[in-house]
Amino acid sequence: MQSDTYWSKRLQELDASLSKDEKQLFSELSKYYEQEYAALDKEIAAYYAKYGEENVIAFRTLLLELPDADKQLLLQNMDEFAKQYPEFAELLPVRESIYKLNRLEGLQTSIVLQQLKIGAIEQAKFREHFEKQALKYANYAAEQLGFGTNFYRIDSEMLQVVIGNPWCNGKDFSERIWANREALAQTLQNEIANGLIRGEDYKTMSRILQQKFENTSQKQAERLVFTEDTYLSNEAKIRPFERNAAYTHYEYLCVEDHRTCETCRALSGQTFEISKRNAGLNFPPMHPWCRCTVMPVVEDLATIKRRLNADSGSGKSDAILLTDTQKDGIIKTDERFEIHPDKIKKFLLKPGAKHSKEFFDVGYTPDDYELLFDDIALNFNMETAFARIEKPDGSIDFCMYMDLGVTKKRNFKVVWKKDNSESKPRLITAHREGKKHV
Repeated sequence: MQSDTYWSKRLQELDASLSKDEKQLFSELSKYYEQEYAALDKEIAAYYAKYGEENVIAFRTLLLELPDADKQLLLQNMDEFAKQYPEFAELLPVRESIYKLNRLEGLQTSIVLQQLKIGAIEQAKFREHFEKQALKYANYAAEQLGFGTNFYRIDSEMLQVVIGNPWCNGKDFSERIWANREALAQTLQNEIANGLIRGEDYKTMSRILQQKFENTSQKQAERLVFTEDTYLSNEAKIRPFERNAAYTHYEYLCVEDHRTCETCRALSGQTFEISKRNAGLNFPPMHPWCRCTVMPVVEDLATIKRRLNADSGSGKSDAILLTDTQKDGIIKTDERFEIHPDKIKKFLLKPGAKHSKEFFDVGYTPDDYELLFDDIALNFNMETAFARIEKPDGSIDFCMYMDLGVTKKRNFKVVWKKDNSESKPRLITAHREGKKHV
């Protein structure tokens, strides 16, 4: 088993990589926002040139009907957006409303279309970034559990759940993007209308809008990405432990410096149940820009046994029953799987047997069938099953990676069979990954 120093260093490397990726993303977004504002500024300048006199637009002239050519341009822009981003087409203004716009409303609608385009770009860039980070932290957790360094994929169900989880006020990151875009569009629309009413010239209007457009966009994006990264990095590295009986709690950790808020400082060092984690209450982020993290807490085997057996006996939990019980020659574990005692005694731990040395090398002895059984029970989790093969006879073979060992932990591939879709999995074999193959 790797040392705490190793895992701490690995986590520091991940956090440094995350910070680097955030800075790169923010740099790209800054250039993009500047580009989009330049396009908006050009359109506003054209309005002043077309409808203004002496660098000022009389507000009453903007209440006249929008020219047909401008209406057609708006409709064309709507069609292009719908073609490029069909998944967001329902966010477009009602098509028929374009024919009823005045000149001011035409400019305001153009702003809405631009914000929709920016939101679609942010959606793609943010999701790509979030998937990359969640994958790193989830595989960090998988490595700790003995599943290897590349256990999860981008398209894995676990990652998609993490990324799309509506953890903040019932909204996921996508909904917060569109809420930000809608709010900024409304702000820009109001600033333009109020500025024209006040009779502001083009330079004044441009300066006000640039500040609102670029600064607000950048700040909103950075706050959203940074805060979302805090959540998903912690969720991705704690969720794999959720169904593992050896891990029931996590420790809340915060960065202790002058920027640390009192709320986070008060939580630092406390432990909470993994199943009862709640972002904003006992799980990061506690607030926007939160930098806190969590780490799983490992219980000793004796404590795990006492807790799980007590829970199982009370009927209050579906936890693993670790007490070895035999019925008709079958070792049963909470009705989840079956292991014949000879499979451990006379196959896995029998001196001279095919795989026995691999188990002896990590501290098991020929008399440790109960201990090996307990370790397999602790690591049994159908959600981690892979390499499922359905046979013509209706049986199903599959594997699990398990971190097994007494004196040291090593990665084992454990092979199971279900005689049919309704039967319980039964142990077939187990061996060190990379040494023997099934």
